[in-house]
Amino acid sequence: MAPDPQVFRDLAYVFVAAVLGGAAAWLGRQPLILGYVVGGILIGPFTPGPTVSDLHVFEVFAEIGSRSASSSRSLICCE
Repeated sequence: MAPDPQVFRDLAYVFVAAVLGGAAAWLGRQPLILGYVVGGILIGPFTPGPTVSDLHVFEVFAEIGSRSASSSRSLICCE
């Protein structure tokens, strides 16, 4: 099964938007999370410019990340 090149392009968009947004926030002496959110809004489907083509893949990534973060948090709290 050959990998889909659009997924890698979309992943590159996400990383570049996060780096540029974080750098802009850092230069503006704002919290980094603000830059990450602004970068995510800029590549979202409701703004002009480059957008992520398959949102379902990133929804799955987000769900896996949130579940792993919550389960690791519960493991740390129970020790």
